[in-house]
Amino acid sequence: MIFKNQFKIKEVDFRDTLSLRCKVLKPHLTEQECINPGDLRSGSFHFAAFSINSSFDAEPLGIASFEIENHPQLKANLAYRLRGMATDESARNVGLGRQLVLLGETKIRSQNGDLLWFNAREIAFPFYQSLGFQSWGEIFDISPIGPHKVMYKYL
Repeated sequence: MIFKNQFKIKEVDFRDTLSLRCKVLKPHLTEQECINPGDLRSGSFHFAAFSINSSFDAEPLGIASFEIENHPQLKANLAYRLRGMATDESARNVGLGRQLVLLGETKIRSQNGDLLWFNAREIAFPFYQSLGFQSWGEIFDISPIGPHKVMYKYL
């Protein structure tokens, strides 16, 4: 069990996110199938969180990927999309996910980004709302994962 503030976060290559991305978000897919189209896009970046007691080559406890991608209805000068946000079951509810998102927002602002958006799973709506994100549009289904809603925040 990881406790609050017992983790460290660093920027990583997208390949370092795939194992946890598949395990938590898409267990029905292979790691190759868990690669997002924007993972290699110029301007994309990826964070991984590790136990403060482990090395950076250990399995991450949390991950978040941010890629430059416009939303068709949410206008912005430079929009980023959050993809592949996941936290290992052993590290939930200790602020790790919050820190990953806030660090992403900080980097996006430093690159003059002004919008962060994503498709949120229904179970995660309260978490993202607590970070100031708003929902847009209707709930939709992503099979076989389940109900989602677009969420966004202007930075």
